[in-house]
Amino acid sequence: QKEKDALIFLRSHGAEWLAANPPRIPSFIGAASNPEHLGLMTDMTRPDGLATGVTYHLPAARQFELYSLLFPELKSVGLLTMAGHPSSAIEEEETRAVCQQTGIELQVARCGSKSDLVMAVKRMRDRVDLLILGNQNLLIDNSAVGATLASKTPVMS
Repeated sequence: QKEKDALIFLRSHGAEWLAANPPRIPSFIGAASNPEHLGLMTDMTRPDGLATGVTYHLPAARQFELYSLLFPELKSVGLLTMAGHPSSAIEEEETRAVCQQTGIELQVARCGSKSDLVMAVKRMRDRVDLLILGNQNLLIDNSAVGATLASKTPVMS
């Protein structure tokens, strides 16, 4: 920060680091989950401090509005997230809240590896109406595997 005019951080871990180490120079965060939940700012519509940026975060409530249009008889979902990733807790919390409000049954699997993902999809595919893959690299990189293994169960990623 003594040598540069600005900082650029990527991903949710970068946002967490910035939250724990408030910048003294303008800082940009990209490709991160919800910066409010990660502690980087208090209001995304009005970034405070010297940090700003872009997020891939789409609130679960909005996602479920879309799911209900595609799957009007939706009664149960399986959410797969990446174990230990900062955005996983955010997705789980928001999804759990929406499911409780709408009466949708929720199953969550935290995957630490591709083999965990394979086992979770095989376990859930015939027990839920929809599988949702989290916004973490492990899930995104293996979305084709998840979709193939899900057989006739729809998969959203």
